[in-house]
Amino acid sequence: MTVCVYGPDSYKDYLQGQFDAIEHRANLKIQKVNNATIWPVGKPRAHGVYNAAHQYIDASSIIIDDRANLRRPRRYAALYIDEDVLFLGDLHHHFGHVLLERLTRAWALMDKKFHNMKCAVLYSKAADPLPEYYVEFLKALGVRSENIIVVARPTRFRTVFVPDISKGPFFYSDAYARTFDAIATATPDGLVHDKIYMSRGALEHRRTFGEKMIQTVFERNGFHIIYPETMHIRDQIALVKNCRVLAGGAGTALHLALFMKPGGQVIQIKRNSKNEDNAREQFLINKSKKLNSVFIWASDEKYPTPHFTNAPQIIYAGHYMRCFWTEARFKYSPKSFDGYADEYAQYLAAWGEYRRTHGVGRKIKRTLIKIMACVIPGRERRGNFRARMNRALRCA
Repeated sequence: MTVCVYGPDSYKDYLQGQFDAIEHRANLKIQKVNNATIWPVGKPRAHGVYNAAHQYIDASSIIIDDRANLRRPRRYAALYIDEDVLFLGDLHHHFGHVLLERLTRAWALMDKKFHNMKCAVLYSKAADPLPEYYVEFLKALGVRSENIIVVARPTRFRTVFVPDISKGPFFYSDAYARTFDAIATATPDGLVHDKIYMSRGALEHRRTFGEKMIQTVFERNGFHIIYPETMHIRDQIALVKNCRVLAGGAGTALHLALFMKPGGQVIQIKRNSKNEDNAREQFLINKSKKLNSVFIWASDEKYPTPHFTNAPQIIYAGHYMRCFWTEARFKYSPKSFDGYADEYAQYLAAWGEYRRTHGVGRKIKRTLIKIMACVIPGRERRGNFRARMNRALRCA
């Protein structure tokens, strides 16, 4: 595996520190908990699995739970289901987070012992159907839709099996990659393109200016352009699993590298001008899948933004991008990168006006919400309250 970074020294140093902190974990376990209760998301205690003595099962935490908020539950009327279930954790509504965090227990499904066992999933939008792509993933792993139990209230089961997570912010295990290998194997082949560029051009929000000119260069050098938002997840997997090189702007689309075969290459184009971005997560994916990594600083924005933002971002074929193209023997014309700045300036001005007219009110609302949340005991309960109020008052 190789890692190439095209960017300023400060960014290279930042990434080196992030990458050095990543570790590989070999042994994962599955904990058996008899007469266990699963608490759903949003309840006044840490969600996850509790044993018969009302003690929290640490392995049911996604990453790190707030230990200070764990307390013996009051008496409650829990629903009882006389079943053995496999605990798959909670489900996030964001597709990228599902790939990164919400399938990290699904490795247990490859054990024949759990093939026909029902699976318990925590979902904050329990009134809505599960996302289609999530059901597709589980189906590819051998789980029938009727065997998925969505836990919306405290529910006690005969036995709950709790697998360790196969990936965290700074670690991964081989089981994480095997999960997505199994999904890719179960997905029928589609068209085969050796090199693919994932465009953000079809996104209706979080606009990235300048990308069209850059992706045109990739297209002229043999990359097939796709717009993930316009495709079914099966078609995305079918394309990606047989490609050798995957390129695009930093974000969820490149996380589909989880379905690639070992030995490929992922080229990530940096969209923001702060060092902090999602490169560590992408590198962790690439490392787990034994893929070569290329990170290119392409941000040309006037005001620095974080990786996740609703503000407009701008990328350009600057020094670092051209260094990569030169080393990769790309053919391009330096005269073809004009015309993007005016549109970005207009959009940035409109964004600034919106922030000036709405930003003050939003700050006041957020301050009031924080003050009101202070009287609520427990960090998790306060966080849930703030999230609900932010959504209700449209100041998130």
